[in-house]
This record gives sequence, C-alpha cells and structure tokens, in this order.
Amino acid sequence: MWYHARVSRLLVLMVVLLAALTAGCAQLEGREGVDEPGYEDGTYRGVFIDRDEIQVNVQFSLQDNHVTDIGFRLLQAQGDEYLHAPEGTTEARLRDEYQRLITYLVGRDIRVHLEDLYHPERIAHDVDGLTAATMRSSKMISAIRDGLNRGPYSR
Repeated sequence: MWYHARVSRLLVLMVVLLAALTAGCAQLEGREGVDEPGYEDGTYRGVFIDRDEIQVNVQFSLQDNHVTDIGFRLLQAQGDEYLHAPEGTTEARLRDEYQRLITYLVGRDIRVHLEDLYHPERIAHDVDGLTAATMRSSKMISAIRDGLNRGPYSR
C-alpha cells in the first residue's frame, strides 16, 4: 500500500514539473516573437524627432515579417548631416556604424530582432572606440517602431 502512495506522489510531482516546463517554454516562445502579431508586407517609413528636428528617417521593406531592405532617408544630429558626409570625417564613420547596425536586420524577423539593436556592441563587434558610446541605437529603434505603427507606406 505504501508503494502505491509513493508512486502516486511521484506521478503528481512529474505532472507538476512537466506543467512548469511547458509554461516556461511558452514564455520563451512569446519572447521570441512566435506569438506576436505579424505586419503587412510592404514598404514602411518612420522617423525619430527630437527638439523639432528630424534626426533619423528610415525606410524598410517587410515580407512575411522579415526585413528585405532597409536604409536611411535622413541621418543627422545637432545640425550635422551624416548621410552625405565626406569620407574620413567623424560623421562618415558614424554613418557607416549606423548603417552596419541597421543592415543587421536584413533577412531577420522584425518582431524578434528589433530588440537586438538595444545592444549595438553585440552586433558591431569589430568597431573602433568611437561607436559604443556615441551610437544611439534607440533613435533607430524609435524610427523603425514609428514606421511599424504607421503601417505600410506602399505595398
């Protein structure tokens, strides 16, 4: 009789552990974008504005929630324009680093990997000392989210 009671307790414990593991896996799946709603296929545009100045303007295309193309339409800060900066300047180096960060998203699911931009040091490993402190990836994220919130600019 004591044998049956022990087996019953063991079975209950196994069921509880299995339920806990299943719940944990479901939380991980939600974090990775599996349960998030999708976005329409198309081309999106978004901006980041600070102090009445457009600093970042992005355009990107999505197909099945994956970024197929992305680029800057405008990239500036404190009156310095980065997109057409002469090579060899600080602005050109910053532009190249921003471009490297934003192109990281190409081929990736926007629902999963947009958050990766919050950690530019994990994406741009081989950068010089200029970037990690000066890059403001949150501006790019904000501009991309603005585009997603607005919906497709064109289909």
